[in-house]
This record gives sequence, structure tokens and C-alpha cells, in this order.
Amino acid sequence: MNSSATSSAPPSVSAARQPLLLPLSIVAAVASAAALSLLNKGLQNAAAPQGVVSLETARTLAGEQAVMASWGGHQVTILAFSTGLAFFCSAAMTIALALGCARLARRAGAAFPLLSRAGATLAAALWVVGFFWIVEDGLLSVELFGHATSATAFFTWCTAVLKFLALGAGTAYIAGAGAALLLRRKDVPPG
Repeated sequence: MNSSATSSAPPSVSAARQPLLLPLSIVAAVASAAALSLLNKGLQNAAAPQGVVSLETARTLAGEQAVMASWGGHQVTILAFSTGLAFFCSAAMTIALALGCARLARRAGAAFPLLSRAGATLAAALWVVGFFWIVEDGLLSVELFGHATSATAFFTWCTAVLKFLALGAGTAYIAGAGAALLLRRKDVPPG
């Protein structure tokens, strides 16, 4: 393989060829998501039944302020720690989903051309969404320090919706494409 072929490949395809990057990103994503889930339990109350997700999806400044006011000093400390951890989780989850989609798209290849194209497109889109996911974490940090505005509340909501859609689409693609490739492998006689 020559260097010009490697340098012209999209980042998701080039990175998908790194043998340890995908498994390491999966472990990092699962571990950080599990830690965030545990931390989030301490943020759930009547005003924020979904914890930090209630803050992310408040959509208005008044809604965000109501959620923030429902948390005492201990919960704000949990929010500060989980917001910091969220930056790591965002990066790990983006890498894991984008590389997973790219790898499955490459494996689908000629057997499932539509599935392959969809996976390659989704992998590229996940890199873009990953950027906005980091922006959302930054907006949550701004809100944590009391600098929320109507604009930050609205953009936090927009990026949160985008993030949840990308998580769903990436996970669904990996499950669907993985199942299709496994079923196809079982149908192919050994030879």
C-alpha cells in the first residue's frame, strides 16, 4: 500500500485500520458512560427526573434555571465532575461509534452496497456530531458557572438532540449491520 493511498482515505477509514483504537475506544466509552450514569443518579429529583439530561433538554433559560435551582451544593459538585468526565466520554463515544460504523461499512462492501454506503456516510457524520457533542459539554460548563442565557439554553438543547439522534443511529447501524454480516457469514458454506 503506497502512502498516497493512505493519505487520501477519509479519517474514519484510515483510523478504522488501527487494530487497537476501536477496542480501546469501546472500553473507554462504556466505562465513562457507566460512570456518568452512576453520577447522574445523584442529580435526579422532581425538577430533574432525568438528571443532567433534564438540564440538556430544558430548551429554555427558565427551564435550565429551575433544574439548576433544584440542585444543592453536593449535586452541583457532581454536575461539575460529570461535566468534566463528559468531555472524555464524548470523545470516546464518537471514536467508538464512528470507527465501528466505518469498519462495518468496509466489511459490508460488495455484499451489501447500500449498507456499506450508509455506514460510511454515518461514520463521517458521527465525526461532525462529535464536534457538536463537545460544544454541548462546553455549553453545560458555561451554564454550570452561572453564565446561561436563552441562546446557550437553546443551543444546548439543539446539540443534545443531535447527540441523542447520532447515538441512536450509530448504535442501530452497528447492531443492524453487525447482525446482517453475521447472518451472511452463517449462510456462506465453508469452502
